[in-house]
Amino acid sequence: MQSRSDIGLHWFDPFGSTAIEDMCNVPKIDWGDAKLRVVFWDQEPFYKETSTKFLKKFMPMYDGKKILITSEKNSKEVALACDTYGITADYYFFHGWAALDWYRGYNHSFLSQPWSDRVFDHAFICPNNIVGGKRTHRLLLLSELGKRKCIDQNLISFPATCPHEGRSVHELFQTHGLLFPKNLSLPLIIDHDRNHASDSHRIDFWTQAMQCFCHVVTETVYDDIRIHITEKTFKPIVLQQPFLIVGNRGALKYLRNYGFRTFGDLWDEGYDDLDHEHRISAVADICEEITSWSPQKMRQAQLEIADVVKHNHDWFYGGFQDVLWKETCEMINRWQ
Repeated sequence: MQSRSDIGLHWFDPFGSTAIEDMCNVPKIDWGDAKLRVVFWDQEPFYKETSTKFLKKFMPMYDGKKILITSEKNSKEVALACDTYGITADYYFFHGWAALDWYRGYNHSFLSQPWSDRVFDHAFICPNNIVGGKRTHRLLLLSELGKRKCIDQNLISFPATCPHEGRSVHELFQTHGLLFPKNLSLPLIIDHDRNHASDSHRIDFWTQAMQCFCHVVTETVYDDIRIHITEKTFKPIVLQQPFLIVGNRGALKYLRNYGFRTFGDLWDEGYDDLDHEHRISAVADICEEITSWSPQKMRQAQLEIADVVKHNHDWFYGGFQDVLWKETCEMINRWQ
């Protein structure tokens, strides 16, 4: 790749913002000379209500070709924006890079017990923080787990009030017509001290995770045809745990395409192909099944998947970066 001084790069700071006043630019050149504008909308999902507000201001600011970079595939909203504003879309796995950065060095720490040496007190751990807005699938999962009576035996974090909307969870359940689990008292806090689930940029519930056989990941995006996987999915990989993903349809296949292995030999991963109306129920069925396992069955499963758990951990800290780098270089070369 050759250095291009006629390309203007734009991104957002602070992390998670999509406001035009938080847009950053590089390099510091005469912006009238830039022949290409590259906008990195790669931190957050690309939603019409936020993207339209930004693009209506951004598009008149500069002439020339513009490329919109996201970290999601099969997005109707990205396609609509490109058609509406005459821009080109491209993709790279930003959240893979973010996870490699945020979780670097954990493989050299003493925080993790070897997978095969662990003794489990719980079937699964499931951290949650924001549960309103476009993340109501987390409410639905809690409801389904309540129906199956597998909340008390496991480690689940869940707020009493959504920190994003400021609305109580009871109100959110009523708004969406969901059944609130009987006799459940919120908040659920996995360490009885504070809610670790809000710390996306680090992992600090190691002790709790070592006690749990499986990690149930509640991803950012759920009921959409797009695929948008974040750093949340890499936490169980770093923690050396099997995982279930409450995320977009095809999330497991997406991960396998990046060299990771999943756990279809242990439970039915057909949920990955189900529509959004049935996928959570299928995941909750698996959670119920694991919760019912005897210590002997759990130990047998633990040994059977040891090679998969090890592969994922080693691949994350090994060949995964090479795959991401190749993908990123190919994207940049398309700008020529």
